[in-house]
Amino acid sequence: MLNKYQLKLKSININKLNTYLIFLKKILTKLNVHYTFIVLPKQKKCITLLKSPHVYKKAREQFLLKKYSVLITMFSKITPSLYKFLSLNKPFEIKLNLRKIA
Repeated sequence: MLNKYQLKLKSININKLNTYLIFLKKILTKLNVHYTFIVLPKQKKCITLLKSPHVYKKAREQFLLKKYSVLITMFSKITPSLYKFLSLNKPFEIKLNLRKIA
């Protein structure tokens, strides 16, 4: 019986996320796992900081944070060793979340 799993990847670095996705595609095809990739919309967050702590409110600095995420749905028997392998070989900037779907 095939189980359905969702693997969610989040990162602020799009280049590392793309290289890890290429790595995942190669691994999943070698293991004969059926999968689908869904690229989720990026999340933007704008942060405004005051440069001066006292009177100068016009002196501000703005930063834009972007988060990229991808949802991978897999249909197979995933063992804990495969999840451990995927989590050990991922870059530091990527968050990995695996959940089982009924």
